[in-house]
Amino acid sequence: MPHRSYRGPEAFNNVLSNQSNSWSQDAFIKANTAIQQLVTMGAFGSSFASTIADTNQDTALLYTGKAAMMLQGSWNFPVVQTNSPDFIKNGKLGWFPFPAVEGGKGNIGNVYGNPCNFYSISKTAKSPQSCITYLKDAVLADEEVKQFIAVGDVPPIQGIESQLASAPMVIGCNITIRWCRNRPTSNCPGTRHCCHNQHRYCSRTSINCS
Repeated sequence: MPHRSYRGPEAFNNVLSNQSNSWSQDAFIKANTAIQQLVTMGAFGSSFASTIADTNQDTALLYTGKAAMMLQGSWNFPVVQTNSPDFIKNGKLGWFPFPAVEGGKGNIGNVYGNPCNFYSISKTAKSPQSCITYLKDAVLADEEVKQFIAVGDVPPIQGIESQLASAPMVIGCNITIRWCRNRPTSNCPGTRHCCHNQHRYCSRTSINCS
């Protein structure tokens, strides 16, 4: 994230395209230097390495009032909602874009992440229609969709606007769907469709049916 503040998405795009010495770009050097400065000033405390994200110990520090903020994505919303719903109901959970840095070229409006799991089908799949059927009838069946929405996620299917509007965790749904609708398409073909299509684009999980 910090490198985006110094140069925007261009820096990491150079890494993805395997450009020579891309990890040595000035944006990464400045970002890592800034992180080291935070470590030196004690911003991370003295026992941060003992906090395990896989079991949501890091999130627990937030909703128990032991941490003021954390760097996370919208997918972490259900963790808070499940373990401490009052934290949300009482208006204690909010979000803000990654801060700008002096002299940086990044745009604080560039938010990235994923509002929910997205799925794609391999172009080499022997039975793509079977994959689509599996996604529609199992992974994203009506009841599954309701459960996603109940915890603030936005499932990648069409025609759920009315369900999102009446969702009990409407704050989480509004945050995630607003992110997806406003997401620029330049870095990922079809991004504007990813929230509304059950089998194409911007995949986090890939399915190869044989």
